[in-house]
Amino acid sequence: MQVSYEKGLRKMDAKSDEESKQKKEDEEEAKPEIPPVGFFSLFRYASPLDKFFITVALIVAIASGASMPAVMIIFGKVIDKLVLYDLTKKNLTNETMTTEEFLHETTNLCIWNALCGVAFLICNYIMVSFFSLAAANQAFRIRCMFMSSVLKQDIGWYDTNETGDFASRITGDLTRIQDGIGEKVGICISFLSSTVLCIAVGLYYGWKLGLVILSVTPVLTIAMAVMSKVQASVSREEMQAYGKAGAVAEEVLSSIRTVFAFGGERKEIQRYDSCLTPARSKGVKRGLMTALGAAITWFCIFAGYALAFWYGVKLILDDWDKPKEEKEYTGGTLIIVFFNVMSASMFIGQTAPYFEAFAIARGAAAKIYSIVDRIPLIDSSSVLGHKPESLDGFISLKEVFFNYPARPTVPVLRGITLDIQPGETVALVGPSGCGKSTIIQLILRFYDTESGEVELDGHNVKDLNVGWLRDHIGLVGQEPVLFSTTIAENIKYGKQDATQQEIEEAAKIANVHSFIDTLPKKYDTLVGERGTQLSGGQKQRIAIARALIKNPKILLLDEATSALDTESESVVQAALDEVSVEERLRFTYFM
Repeated sequence: MQVSYEKGLRKMDAKSDEESKQKKEDEEEAKPEIPPVGFFSLFRYASPLDKFFITVALIVAIASGASMPAVMIIFGKVIDKLVLYDLTKKNLTNETMTTEEFLHETTNLCIWNALCGVAFLICNYIMVSFFSLAAANQAFRIRCMFMSSVLKQDIGWYDTNETGDFASRITGDLTRIQDGIGEKVGICISFLSSTVLCIAVGLYYGWKLGLVILSVTPVLTIAMAVMSKVQASVSREEMQAYGKAGAVAEEVLSSIRTVFAFGGERKEIQRYDSCLTPARSKGVKRGLMTALGAAITWFCIFAGYALAFWYGVKLILDDWDKPKEEKEYTGGTLIIVFFNVMSASMFIGQTAPYFEAFAIARGAAAKIYSIVDRIPLIDSSSVLGHKPESLDGFISLKEVFFNYPARPTVPVLRGITLDIQPGETVALVGPSGCGKSTIIQLILRFYDTESGEVELDGHNVKDLNVGWLRDHIGLVGQEPVLFSTTIAENIKYGKQDATQQEIEEAAKIANVHSFIDTLPKKYDTLVGERGTQLSGGQKQRIAIARALIKNPKILLLDEATSALDTESESVVQAALDEVSVEERLRFTYFM
Protein backbone atom coordinates (compact mmCIF):
# COMPACT_ATOMS: atom_id res chain seq x y z
CA MET A 1 0.00 0.00 0.00
CA GLN A 2 1.40 3.36 -0.97
CA VAL A 3 0.22 6.56 0.67
CA SER A 4 0.76 9.85 -1.13
CA TYR A 5 0.88 13.22 0.52
CA GLU A 6 -2.11 14.80 -1.22
CA LYS A 7 -3.54 15.60 2.18
CA GLY A 8 -1.51 16.81 5.07
CA LEU A 9 2.03 16.13 3.84
CA ARG A 10 3.00 18.75 1.27
CA LYS A 11 6.20 19.57 -0.40
CA MET A 12 8.20 22.16 1.55
CA ASP A 13 9.04 25.27 -0.44
CA ALA A 14 12.62 26.42 -0.71
CA LYS A 15 13.58 28.60 2.19
CA SER A 16 13.78 32.26 1.43
CA ASP A 17 16.62 34.51 2.54
CA GLU A 18 14.34 36.05 5.10
CA GLU A 19 13.51 32.66 6.66
CA SER A 20 17.19 31.70 6.78
CA LYS A 21 18.03 34.94 8.52
CA GLN A 22 15.22 34.43 11.01
CA LYS A 23 16.43 30.91 11.74
CA LYS A 24 19.95 32.15 12.36
CA GLU A 25 18.67 34.83 14.69
CA ASP A 26 16.63 32.25 16.61
CA GLU A 27 19.65 29.97 17.01
CA GLU A 28 21.92 32.77 18.15
CA GLU A 29 19.40 34.26 20.53
CA ALA A 30 20.97 34.45 23.95
CA LYS A 31 19.47 32.17 26.55
CA PRO A 32 18.62 33.64 29.94
CA GLU A 33 21.52 33.38 32.35
CA ILE A 34 21.20 31.01 35.27
CA PRO A 35 22.20 32.79 38.49
CA PRO A 36 24.82 31.09 40.66
CA VAL A 37 23.45 28.78 43.33
CA GLY A 38 23.83 29.62 47.00
CA PHE A 39 26.94 28.34 48.73
CA PHE A 40 25.05 25.92 50.97
CA SER A 41 23.18 24.62 47.90
CA LEU A 42 26.49 23.15 46.74
CA PHE A 43 26.01 20.49 49.43
CA ARG A 44 22.44 19.61 48.49
CA TYR A 45 23.40 16.06 47.43
CA ALA A 46 25.41 15.24 50.55
CA SER A 47 24.40 11.97 52.19
CA PRO A 48 23.99 11.65 55.99
CA LEU A 49 27.48 10.14 56.16
CA ASP A 50 28.87 13.05 54.12
CA LYS A 51 27.15 15.51 56.44
CA PHE A 52 28.72 13.74 59.41
CA PHE A 53 32.17 14.02 57.81
CA ILE A 54 31.57 17.70 57.03
CA THR A 55 30.35 18.46 60.56
CA VAL A 56 33.37 16.82 62.18
CA ALA A 57 35.72 18.50 59.72
CA LEU A 58 34.14 21.91 60.42
CA ILE A 59 34.59 21.48 64.18
CA VAL A 60 38.19 20.43 63.67
CA ALA A 61 38.80 23.32 61.25
CA ILE A 62 37.52 25.82 63.80
CA ALA A 63 39.65 24.23 66.51
CA SER A 64 42.73 24.31 64.27
CA GLY A 65 42.29 28.07 63.99
CA ALA A 66 43.40 28.37 67.64
CA SER A 67 46.89 27.15 66.80
CA MET A 68 48.14 30.48 65.42
CA PRO A 69 47.11 32.73 68.36
CA ALA A 70 48.42 30.08 70.78
CA VAL A 71 51.79 30.03 69.04
CA MET A 72 51.90 33.83 69.03
CA ILE A 73 51.18 33.95 72.77
CA ILE A 74 53.99 31.46 73.43
CA PHE A 75 56.29 33.47 71.16
CA GLY A 76 55.47 36.67 73.07
CA LYS A 77 56.20 34.97 76.36
CA VAL A 78 59.55 33.78 75.04
CA ILE A 79 60.37 37.34 73.95
CA ASP A 80 59.56 38.64 77.47
CA LYS A 81 61.85 35.99 79.00
CA LEU A 82 64.65 36.87 76.60
CA VAL A 83 64.34 40.58 77.38
CA LEU A 84 64.20 39.97 81.13
CA TYR A 85 67.20 37.65 81.06
CA ASP A 86 69.19 40.14 79.00
CA LEU A 87 68.29 43.01 81.34
CA THR A 88 69.22 40.86 84.34
CA LYS A 89 72.63 40.08 82.88
CA LYS A 90 73.24 43.78 82.30
CA ASN A 91 71.89 44.80 85.74
CA LEU A 92 69.30 47.10 84.12
CA THR A 93 66.29 45.86 86.12
CA ASN A 94 65.34 45.09 89.67
CA GLU A 95 63.95 41.68 88.64
CA THR A 96 66.28 38.74 88.63
CA MET A 97 66.37 35.56 86.56
CA THR A 98 69.01 32.89 86.77
CA THR A 99 70.23 30.93 83.77
CA GLU A 100 68.61 27.77 85.09
CA GLU A 101 65.24 29.51 85.46
CA PHE A 102 65.55 31.00 82.00
CA LEU A 103 66.37 27.64 80.40
CA HIS A 104 63.62 25.86 82.34
CA GLU A 105 60.90 28.34 81.38
CA THR A 106 61.97 28.61 77.74
CA THR A 107 62.09 24.80 77.51
CA ASN A 108 58.50 24.56 78.78
CA LEU A 109 57.39 27.19 76.28
CA CYS A 110 59.13 25.32 73.48
CA ILE A 111 57.41 22.08 74.49
CA TRP A 112 54.04 23.83 74.41
CA ASN A 113 54.92 25.25 71.01
CA ALA A 114 55.76 21.75 69.71
CA LEU A 115 52.46 20.40 71.11
CA CYS A 116 50.61 23.13 69.23
CA GLY A 117 52.35 21.99 66.06
CA VAL A 118 51.36 18.35 66.63
CA ALA A 119 47.74 19.35 67.33
CA PHE A 120 47.74 21.49 64.18
CA LEU A 121 49.06 18.54 62.14
CA ILE A 122 46.39 16.14 63.45
CA CYS A 123 43.56 18.66 63.02
CA ASN A 124 44.55 19.49 59.46
CA TYR A 125 44.87 15.84 58.51
CA ILE A 126 41.38 15.07 59.80
CA MET A 127 39.95 18.23 58.25
CA VAL A 128 41.41 17.69 54.76
CA SER A 129 40.68 13.95 54.72
CA PHE A 130 37.05 14.28 55.78
CA PHE A 131 36.28 17.17 53.44
CA SER A 132 37.99 15.44 50.50
CA LEU A 133 36.13 12.19 51.16
CA ALA A 134 32.77 13.95 51.44
CA ALA A 135 33.48 15.97 48.27
CA ALA A 136 34.45 12.84 46.30
CA ASN A 137 31.25 11.09 47.39
CA GLN A 138 29.11 14.06 46.40
CA ALA A 139 30.89 14.50 43.06
CA PHE A 140 30.30 10.83 42.25
CA ARG A 141 26.64 11.17 43.16
CA ILE A 142 26.22 14.35 41.09
CA ARG A 143 27.94 12.76 38.09
CA CYS A 144 25.55 9.81 38.19
CA MET A 145 22.50 12.05 38.61
CA PHE A 146 23.67 14.41 35.86
CA MET A 147 24.22 11.54 33.41
CA SER A 148 20.89 9.99 34.35
CA SER A 149 19.10 13.31 33.90
CA VAL A 150 20.73 13.98 30.53
CA LEU A 151 19.81 10.53 29.20
CA LYS A 152 16.16 10.82 30.14
CA GLN A 153 15.59 14.27 28.64
CA ASP A 154 13.22 14.59 25.69
CA ILE A 155 14.57 14.90 22.15
CA GLY A 156 13.23 18.45 21.85
CA TRP A 157 15.56 19.51 24.64
CA TYR A 158 18.53 18.04 22.77
CA ASP A 159 17.51 20.02 19.69
CA THR A 160 17.92 23.28 21.60
CA ASN A 161 21.09 22.37 23.55
CA GLU A 162 24.58 21.52 22.34
CA THR A 163 25.32 17.92 23.27
CA GLY A 164 29.08 18.56 23.11
CA ASP A 165 28.63 20.97 25.98
CA PHE A 166 27.62 18.11 28.30
CA ALA A 167 30.97 16.35 27.99
CA SER A 168 32.85 19.46 29.10
CA ARG A 169 30.43 20.02 31.97
CA ILE A 170 30.59 16.48 33.28
CA THR A 171 34.38 16.83 33.48
CA GLY A 172 35.33 20.48 33.93
CA ASP A 173 32.31 21.83 35.78
CA LEU A 174 31.99 18.88 38.14
CA THR A 175 35.69 19.16 38.93
CA ARG A 176 35.12 22.81 39.83
CA ILE A 177 32.20 21.85 42.06
CA GLN A 178 34.29 19.20 43.81
CA ASP A 179 37.04 21.77 44.23
CA GLY A 180 34.58 24.17 45.83
CA ILE A 181 33.15 21.70 48.35
CA GLY A 182 36.34 19.87 49.24
CA GLU A 183 39.30 20.63 51.47
CA LYS A 184 39.30 24.29 50.45
CA VAL A 185 36.19 24.78 52.58
CA GLY A 186 38.01 23.43 55.63
CA ILE A 187 41.14 25.48 54.97
CA CYS A 188 39.05 28.62 54.50
CA ILE A 189 37.12 27.94 57.74
CA SER A 190 40.42 27.40 59.52
CA PHE A 191 41.71 30.74 58.24
CA LEU A 192 38.52 32.52 59.28
CA SER A 193 38.67 30.89 62.72
CA SER A 194 42.28 32.01 63.06
CA THR A 195 41.26 35.51 62.00
CA VAL A 196 38.57 35.82 64.69
CA LEU A 197 40.71 34.27 67.44
CA CYS A 198 43.78 36.29 66.51
CA ILE A 199 41.80 39.54 66.67
CA ALA A 200 40.25 38.51 69.99
CA VAL A 201 43.65 37.67 71.50
CA GLY A 202 45.20 40.85 70.11
CA LEU A 203 42.49 43.05 71.62
CA TYR A 204 42.70 41.19 74.93
CA TYR A 205 46.44 41.74 75.32
CA GLY A 206 46.49 45.32 73.99
CA TRP A 207 43.29 46.87 72.75
CA LYS A 208 44.85 50.26 71.87
CA LEU A 209 47.48 48.83 69.55
CA GLY A 210 44.99 46.24 68.28
CA LEU A 211 42.44 48.86 67.22
CA VAL A 212 45.09 50.90 65.44
CA ILE A 213 46.25 47.88 63.45
CA LEU A 214 42.64 46.93 62.70
CA SER A 215 42.09 50.28 61.00
CA VAL A 216 43.29 48.73 57.75
CA THR A 217 40.89 45.77 57.97
CA PRO A 218 37.69 47.48 56.63
CA VAL A 219 39.48 48.52 53.44
CA LEU A 220 40.70 44.97 53.04
CA THR A 221 37.29 43.41 53.69
CA ILE A 222 35.38 45.68 51.30
CA ALA A 223 37.95 45.15 48.55
CA MET A 224 37.74 41.38 48.87
CA ALA A 225 33.92 41.40 48.88
CA VAL A 226 33.84 43.37 45.63
CA MET A 227 36.49 41.18 44.04
CA SER A 228 34.64 37.99 44.98
CA LYS A 229 31.39 39.18 43.42
CA VAL A 230 33.10 40.24 40.20
CA GLN A 231 34.98 36.94 40.03
CA ALA A 232 31.75 34.94 40.36
CA SER A 233 30.15 36.75 37.44
CA VAL A 234 33.20 36.60 35.19
CA SER A 235 33.94 32.94 35.95
CA ARG A 236 30.40 31.97 34.96
CA GLU A 237 30.78 33.73 31.61
CA GLU A 238 34.19 32.11 31.13
CA MET A 239 32.76 28.62 31.68
CA GLN A 240 30.01 29.25 29.14
CA ALA A 241 32.60 30.24 26.55
CA TYR A 242 34.71 27.16 27.26
CA GLY A 243 31.60 25.00 26.99
CA LYS A 244 30.95 26.29 23.45
CA ALA A 245 34.57 25.70 22.49
CA GLY A 246 34.39 22.16 23.88
CA ALA A 247 31.26 21.47 21.83
CA VAL A 248 33.05 22.59 18.66
CA ALA A 249 36.08 20.41 19.42
CA GLU A 250 33.94 17.33 20.07
CA GLU A 251 31.93 17.91 16.90
CA VAL A 252 35.07 18.21 14.78
CA LEU A 253 36.83 15.19 16.29
CA SER A 254 33.75 12.99 15.94
CA SER A 255 33.59 13.87 12.22
CA ILE A 256 37.33 14.04 11.58
CA ARG A 257 37.15 12.03 8.32
CA THR A 258 34.76 14.54 6.80
CA VAL A 259 36.94 17.43 7.96
CA PHE A 260 40.00 15.85 6.31
CA ALA A 261 38.08 15.00 3.15
CA PHE A 262 37.12 18.61 2.54
CA GLY A 263 40.34 20.17 3.80
CA GLY A 264 38.53 21.95 6.60
CA GLU A 265 41.29 21.71 9.22
CA ARG A 266 42.22 25.40 9.08
CA LYS A 267 38.58 26.49 9.11
CA GLU A 268 37.79 24.36 12.15
CA ILE A 269 40.86 25.66 13.96
CA GLN A 270 39.68 29.20 13.28
CA ARG A 271 36.19 28.34 14.49
CA TYR A 272 37.62 26.85 17.68
CA ASP A 273 39.84 29.90 18.17
CA SER A 274 36.87 32.23 17.73
CA CYS A 275 35.04 30.36 20.49
CA LEU A 276 38.08 30.58 22.75
CA THR A 277 38.49 34.33 22.26
CA PRO A 278 35.66 35.29 24.66
CA ALA A 279 36.91 32.72 27.18
CA ARG A 280 40.40 34.21 27.01
CA SER A 281 39.15 37.75 27.56
CA LYS A 282 37.02 36.63 30.50
CA GLY A 283 39.95 34.69 31.94
CA VAL A 284 42.20 37.73 31.63
CA LYS A 285 39.57 39.84 33.34
CA ARG A 286 39.21 37.32 36.14
CA GLY A 287 42.98 37.15 36.57
CA LEU A 288 43.14 40.94 36.67
CA MET A 289 40.53 41.05 39.43
CA THR A 290 42.42 38.39 41.39
CA ALA A 291 45.69 40.27 41.01
CA LEU A 292 44.06 43.54 42.03
CA GLY A 293 42.60 41.90 45.12
CA ALA A 294 45.97 40.42 46.07
CA ALA A 295 47.66 43.79 45.54
CA ILE A 296 45.20 45.58 47.82
CA THR A 297 45.56 42.82 50.41
CA TRP A 298 49.33 43.03 50.63
CA PHE A 299 49.31 46.82 50.54
CA CYS A 300 47.05 46.84 53.60
CA ILE A 301 49.26 44.25 55.33
CA PHE A 302 52.52 46.15 54.84
CA ALA A 303 50.88 49.47 55.67
CA GLY A 304 49.69 47.86 58.90
CA TYR A 305 53.26 46.72 59.60
CA ALA A 306 54.54 50.26 59.47
CA LEU A 307 51.70 51.63 61.56
CA ALA A 308 51.97 48.87 64.19
CA PHE A 309 55.71 49.22 64.78
CA TRP A 310 55.51 53.01 65.03
CA TYR A 311 52.60 53.06 67.48
CA GLY A 312 53.69 49.96 69.40
CA VAL A 313 57.15 51.32 70.18
CA LYS A 314 55.52 54.58 71.33
CA LEU A 315 53.30 52.69 73.77
CA ILE A 316 56.24 50.72 75.15
CA LEU A 317 58.24 53.90 75.74
CA ASP A 318 55.26 55.49 77.49
CA ASP A 319 55.14 52.53 79.93
CA TRP A 320 58.92 52.21 80.38
CA ASP A 321 59.20 54.01 83.70
CA LYS A 322 56.06 52.48 85.22
CA PRO A 323 56.19 49.66 87.78
CA LYS A 324 55.88 46.11 86.45
CA GLU A 325 52.30 45.78 87.74
CA GLU A 326 51.19 48.92 85.87
CA LYS A 327 52.96 48.22 82.61
CA GLU A 328 50.42 47.51 79.86
CA TYR A 329 52.82 47.08 76.98
CA THR A 330 56.11 45.18 76.89
CA GLY A 331 58.17 43.75 74.07
CA GLY A 332 56.28 40.47 74.37
CA THR A 333 52.91 42.24 74.38
CA LEU A 334 53.87 44.13 71.24
CA ILE A 335 54.78 40.85 69.53
CA ILE A 336 51.56 39.14 70.65
CA VAL A 337 49.28 41.98 69.57
CA PHE A 338 51.16 42.83 66.41
CA PHE A 339 51.54 39.31 65.03
CA ASN A 340 48.03 38.23 66.02
CA VAL A 341 46.26 41.21 64.44
CA MET A 342 48.52 41.25 61.39
CA SER A 343 48.14 37.50 61.02
CA ALA A 344 44.38 38.03 61.06
CA SER A 345 44.72 40.48 58.18
CA MET A 346 46.96 38.05 56.31
CA PHE A 347 44.52 35.22 56.84
CA ILE A 348 41.75 37.34 55.34
CA GLY A 349 43.94 37.95 52.32
CA GLN A 350 44.76 34.25 52.04
CA THR A 351 41.08 33.35 51.91
CA ALA A 352 40.66 35.26 48.63
CA PRO A 353 41.63 32.32 46.35
CA TYR A 354 39.27 30.06 48.27
CA PHE A 355 36.37 32.46 47.90
CA GLU A 356 37.20 32.57 44.20
CA ALA A 357 37.02 28.77 44.08
CA PHE A 358 33.65 28.90 45.86
CA ALA A 359 32.39 31.49 43.37
CA ILE A 360 33.50 29.34 40.43
CA ALA A 361 31.85 26.28 42.00
CA ARG A 362 28.58 28.18 42.49
CA GLY A 363 28.60 29.26 38.84
CA ALA A 364 29.41 25.73 37.63
CA ALA A 365 26.74 24.19 39.85
CA ALA A 366 24.06 26.51 38.45
CA LYS A 367 24.04 24.81 35.03
CA ILE A 368 24.67 21.30 36.37
CA TYR A 369 21.88 21.50 38.95
CA SER A 370 19.46 23.06 36.46
CA ILE A 371 19.91 20.03 34.20
CA VAL A 372 19.60 17.58 37.11
CA ASP A 373 16.42 19.32 38.32
CA ARG A 374 14.81 19.60 34.88
CA ILE A 375 11.72 17.46 34.51
CA PRO A 376 11.54 16.28 30.86
CA LEU A 377 8.32 16.76 28.95
CA ILE A 378 8.61 13.15 27.73
CA ASP A 379 10.36 11.00 30.34
CA SER A 380 11.56 7.68 28.91
CA SER A 381 12.40 6.41 32.40
CA SER A 382 8.98 7.12 33.86
CA VAL A 383 6.86 4.24 35.19
CA LEU A 384 3.66 6.19 34.58
CA GLY A 385 1.37 5.60 31.64
CA HIS A 386 -0.87 2.81 30.38
CA LYS A 387 0.68 -0.54 29.44
CA PRO A 388 -1.80 -2.57 27.35
CA GLU A 389 -1.57 -6.34 27.70
CA SER A 390 -1.31 -6.82 23.94
CA LEU A 391 -0.46 -4.79 20.84
CA ASP A 392 -1.94 -5.31 17.38
CA GLY A 393 -0.20 -2.42 15.59
CA PHE A 394 -3.04 -0.21 14.36
CA ILE A 395 -1.66 3.32 13.92
CA SER A 396 -3.78 6.40 13.35
CA LEU A 397 -2.80 10.03 12.85
CA LYS A 398 -5.70 12.48 13.21
CA GLU A 399 -5.29 16.05 11.96
CA VAL A 400 -1.72 16.27 13.21
CA PHE A 401 0.06 19.61 13.20
CA PHE A 402 3.69 19.77 14.26
CA ASN A 403 6.67 22.16 14.38
CA TYR A 404 10.12 21.26 15.69
CA PRO A 405 11.07 23.02 18.97
CA ALA A 406 14.27 24.34 17.40
CA ARG A 407 12.29 25.81 14.48
CA PRO A 408 8.94 26.85 15.90
CA THR A 409 8.14 29.15 12.96
CA VAL A 410 8.62 26.46 10.28
CA PRO A 411 5.58 24.16 9.91
CA VAL A 412 6.42 20.52 9.16
CA LEU A 413 3.10 18.67 9.38
CA ARG A 414 -0.09 20.53 8.60
CA GLY A 415 -3.18 18.49 9.33
CA ILE A 416 -1.98 15.02 8.32
CA THR A 417 -4.51 12.20 8.73
CA LEU A 418 -3.35 8.63 8.19
CA ASP A 419 -4.62 5.15 9.15
CA ILE A 420 -2.45 2.03 8.92
CA GLN A 421 -3.86 -1.43 9.63
CA PRO A 422 -2.00 -4.20 11.49
CA GLY A 423 0.10 -6.43 9.23
CA GLU A 424 0.31 -3.87 6.44
CA THR A 425 3.54 -2.87 4.80
CA VAL A 426 3.34 0.83 4.10
CA ALA A 427 5.65 3.17 2.21
CA LEU A 428 5.44 6.93 2.58
CA VAL A 429 6.71 8.74 -0.49
CA GLY A 430 7.52 12.40 -0.74
CA PRO A 431 10.27 14.96 -1.28
CA SER A 432 12.99 15.56 1.26
CA GLY A 433 11.78 17.66 4.16
CA CYS A 434 8.09 16.89 3.77
CA GLY A 435 7.80 15.13 7.14
CA LYS A 436 8.33 11.40 6.54
CA SER A 437 10.90 11.03 9.32
CA THR A 438 8.83 13.32 11.51
CA ILE A 439 5.92 10.88 11.47
CA ILE A 440 8.24 8.11 12.69
CA GLN A 441 9.44 10.31 15.55
CA LEU A 442 5.86 11.15 16.54
CA ILE A 443 4.93 7.44 16.59
CA LEU A 444 7.93 6.76 18.83
CA ARG A 445 6.90 9.82 20.84
CA PHE A 446 10.20 11.57 20.47
CA TYR A 447 8.01 14.66 20.20
CA ASP A 448 4.42 15.55 21.01
CA THR A 449 2.10 17.04 18.43
CA GLU A 450 1.14 20.71 18.44
CA SER A 451 -2.44 19.63 17.82
CA GLY A 452 -4.14 16.46 16.70
CA GLU A 453 -3.53 12.94 17.98
CA VAL A 454 -1.26 9.99 17.27
CA GLU A 455 -2.98 6.77 18.34
CA LEU A 456 -1.79 3.19 18.69
CA ASP A 457 -4.54 0.56 18.88
CA GLY A 458 -6.96 3.35 19.78
CA HIS A 459 -4.76 4.68 22.62
CA ASN A 460 -3.26 8.14 22.41
CA VAL A 461 0.52 7.66 22.58
CA LYS A 462 0.61 10.44 25.20
CA ASP A 463 -1.33 8.14 27.53
CA LEU A 464 0.97 5.14 27.02
CA ASN A 465 4.07 4.39 29.04
CA VAL A 466 7.02 5.64 26.98
CA GLY A 467 9.28 2.69 27.78
CA TRP A 468 6.55 0.15 26.96
CA LEU A 469 5.80 1.95 23.67
CA ARG A 470 9.40 1.92 22.46
CA ASP A 471 9.97 -1.67 23.58
CA HIS A 472 7.40 -2.78 21.02
CA ILE A 473 8.81 -0.74 18.15
CA GLY A 474 11.95 -1.40 16.13
CA LEU A 475 13.64 1.54 14.42
CA VAL A 476 16.39 1.85 11.85
CA GLY A 477 17.17 5.46 11.00
CA GLN A 478 18.54 7.15 7.92
CA GLU A 479 22.01 7.28 9.44
CA PRO A 480 22.27 4.27 11.76
CA VAL A 481 24.73 4.79 14.61
CA LEU A 482 26.84 1.94 15.93
CA PHE A 483 28.62 2.07 19.25
CA SER A 484 32.37 1.60 19.65
CA THR A 485 32.19 -2.06 20.64
CA THR A 486 31.81 -5.47 18.97
CA ILE A 487 29.26 -6.41 16.33
CA ALA A 488 27.56 -8.79 18.77
CA GLU A 489 27.25 -6.09 21.44
CA ASN A 490 25.79 -3.66 18.92
CA ILE A 491 23.12 -6.16 17.90
CA LYS A 492 22.40 -6.97 21.57
CA TYR A 493 21.50 -3.32 22.22
CA GLY A 494 18.10 -4.31 20.83
CA LYS A 495 17.74 -7.09 23.40
CA GLN A 496 20.16 -7.13 26.32
CA ASP A 497 19.57 -10.79 27.24
CA ALA A 498 19.81 -12.11 23.67
CA THR A 499 21.65 -15.39 23.11
CA GLN A 500 24.31 -15.92 20.46
CA GLN A 501 21.82 -17.97 18.44
CA GLU A 502 19.31 -15.10 18.46
CA ILE A 503 22.05 -12.66 17.41
CA GLU A 504 23.03 -14.83 14.45
CA GLU A 505 19.40 -15.39 13.44
CA ALA A 506 18.74 -11.63 13.37
CA ALA A 507 21.94 -11.12 11.38
CA LYS A 508 20.83 -13.72 8.83
CA ILE A 509 17.48 -11.96 8.33
CA ALA A 510 19.36 -8.67 7.82
CA ASN A 511 21.65 -10.41 5.28
CA VAL A 512 24.79 -9.57 7.23
CA HIS A 513 25.68 -12.96 8.72
CA SER A 514 27.73 -14.08 5.72
CA PHE A 515 29.84 -10.94 5.86
CA ILE A 516 30.41 -11.25 9.63
CA ASP A 517 31.37 -14.91 9.20
CA THR A 518 34.30 -13.94 6.95
CA LEU A 519 35.86 -11.68 9.61
CA PRO A 520 38.75 -13.11 11.70
CA LYS A 521 36.95 -12.46 15.00
CA LYS A 522 33.45 -12.81 13.53
CA TYR A 523 30.87 -11.35 15.93
CA ASP A 524 33.61 -10.20 18.33
CA THR A 525 35.00 -7.77 15.73
CA LEU A 526 35.19 -4.15 16.90
CA VAL A 527 33.31 -1.74 14.65
CA GLY A 528 35.29 1.37 15.61
CA GLU A 529 33.94 4.73 16.75
CA ARG A 530 30.46 5.18 15.28
CA GLY A 531 31.12 2.11 13.12
CA THR A 532 33.89 3.72 11.06
CA GLN A 533 35.49 0.32 10.36
CA LEU A 534 32.42 -0.74 8.36
CA SER A 535 30.85 0.45 5.14
CA GLY A 536 27.53 2.28 5.07
CA GLY A 537 25.66 -0.80 3.86
CA GLN A 538 27.23 -3.02 6.51
CA LYS A 539 26.28 -0.56 9.24
CA GLN A 540 22.69 -0.42 7.97
CA ARG A 541 22.34 -4.20 7.96
CA ILE A 542 23.73 -4.48 11.50
CA ALA A 543 21.28 -1.77 12.56
CA ILE A 544 18.45 -3.73 10.96
CA ALA A 545 19.56 -6.84 12.87
CA ARG A 546 19.60 -4.78 16.06
CA ALA A 547 16.00 -3.71 15.43
CA LEU A 548 14.82 -7.22 14.54
CA ILE A 549 16.35 -9.11 17.45
CA LYS A 550 13.63 -8.04 19.91
CA ASN A 551 10.85 -9.22 17.56
CA PRO A 552 9.05 -5.86 17.51
CA LYS A 553 5.35 -5.61 16.73
CA ILE A 554 6.07 -2.52 14.66
CA LEU A 555 9.16 -1.98 12.52
CA LEU A 556 9.99 1.50 11.30
CA LEU A 557 12.58 1.81 8.55
CA ASP A 558 13.62 5.36 7.70
CA GLU A 559 15.39 4.83 4.36
CA ALA A 560 17.25 2.07 6.15
CA THR A 561 18.38 0.34 2.93
CA SER A 562 19.56 3.47 1.13
CA ALA A 563 23.23 2.42 1.36
CA LEU A 564 22.62 -1.16 0.15
CA ASP A 565 23.11 -2.38 -3.38
CA THR A 566 20.05 -3.55 -5.28
CA GLU A 567 20.68 -7.24 -4.66
CA SER A 568 21.24 -6.84 -0.90
CA GLU A 569 18.21 -4.58 -0.60
CA SER A 570 15.96 -7.11 -2.32
CA VAL A 571 17.28 -9.92 -0.09
CA VAL A 572 16.68 -7.91 3.08
CA GLN A 573 13.18 -6.87 2.03
CA ALA A 574 12.26 -10.40 1.01
CA ALA A 575 13.44 -11.66 4.42
CA LEU A 576 11.40 -9.00 6.18
CA ASP A 577 8.32 -9.90 4.14
CA GLU A 578 8.78 -13.56 5.03
CA VAL A 579 9.10 -12.82 8.74
CA SER A 580 6.06 -10.54 8.58
CA VAL A 581 3.99 -13.32 7.04
CA GLU A 582 5.04 -15.58 9.93
CA GLU A 583 3.56 -12.90 12.23
CA ARG A 584 6.82 -12.32 14.01
CA LEU A 585 6.36 -8.74 12.82
CA ARG A 586 2.75 -7.69 12.71
CA PHE A 587 3.42 -4.40 10.96
CA THR A 588 6.33 -3.22 8.85
CA TYR A 589 6.58 0.44 7.99
CA PHE A 590 8.93 1.45 5.16
CA MET A 591 10.17 4.97 4.38
